[in-house]
Amino acid sequence: MDIEFVTENQKRINKLLSQYEKITRKLLDCDVDDILILTEKRKGISQEITKLDNQIRNECSETPKALEAYLNKCDRSELTDDLKQVFDLRQEFNGIAFGISSMDPEIIERINLIRDDLVLKIKKNNSGQNAKAAKYAKAGMSDGSNFFVPENKKLI
Repeated sequence: MDIEFVTENQKRINKLLSQYEKITRKLLDCDVDDILILTEKRKGISQEITKLDNQIRNECSETPKALEAYLNKCDRSELTDDLKQVFDLRQEFNGIAFGISSMDPEIIERINLIRDDLVLKIKKNNSGQNAKAAKYAKAGMSDGSNFFVPENKKLI
């Protein structure tokens, strides 16, 4: 197993996850128009993290203790110094990931509130005498004929 490969890629993952965290924080109070852009950025970072994670798991697959260190599924005191570094880097990752996971419910709630508010605005705009859709539906009917659905057309 190439310990340098594992540690360097875990450092990259941690940097990517820090970027992901910053974008996640922005989602808590960004402009509505930026939500899609930010979620797409998060998706791209997530895909890169998954790719690197798979490479690390593959590298560690033939060394069970290395895989345990990478997954934090062992006692740190039983590890060599090299594997302790892997363990510690993964602990850093877990800390960042926990912080992100605590923000996600707030973001989902915010997006749902925005959606509900927009639905209410749409309903309000499409009801009553001032409704945009109602104006179009009534157009051409002032003389009693139905402009949009001609009733007197012969079938061919």
